[in-house]
Amino acid sequence: MADDLERSLERFFDGRPEARAIFDVVREATAAIGIADVRVTRSQVAFRHRRGFAWAWTPDRYLGGEVVPLVLSISLNRLDVSRRWKEVVRVPGDHWMHHLELRDTSEVDAGSAAGWLRPGSRRGNLFLAGQEPTCPSTFPAPPSGCASRSN
Repeated sequence: MADDLERSLERFFDGRPEARAIFDVVREATAAIGIADVRVTRSQVAFRHRRGFAWAWTPDRYLGGEVVPLVLSISLNRLDVSRRWKEVVRVPGDHWMHHLELRDTSEVDAGSAAGWLRPGSRRGNLFLAGQEPTCPSTFPAPPSGCASRSN
């Protein structure tokens, strides 16, 4: 089974070594807290624990022009106000889908993965090196005390 997963990951990331390197850091961080099954489809790699809680995908499959190597989409039961989110969308079931663009492995702080990848976590915080919390630009009415994302 592990061999099948590795072959599926090799096919998914074929020709995308930067995306694979970033994914491997995310996967290691998730494995360190021992909570996820990994499932590969044609369009994404899902991290699951009873249900999906994070999805990695390569935007070059869908978007033209310059794109980041990997996007990590994380479902949280609350809005997280980190400025690192590219987009945050409220989805049915009272969840928030947080989309994070990852340019290289240094943008993933594996030591804090337990806080932001733990499924069902009330905390669900994302910690990335050098980032201060703020409200994402896609949130229509930022809570008091939050600054808008500048880019």
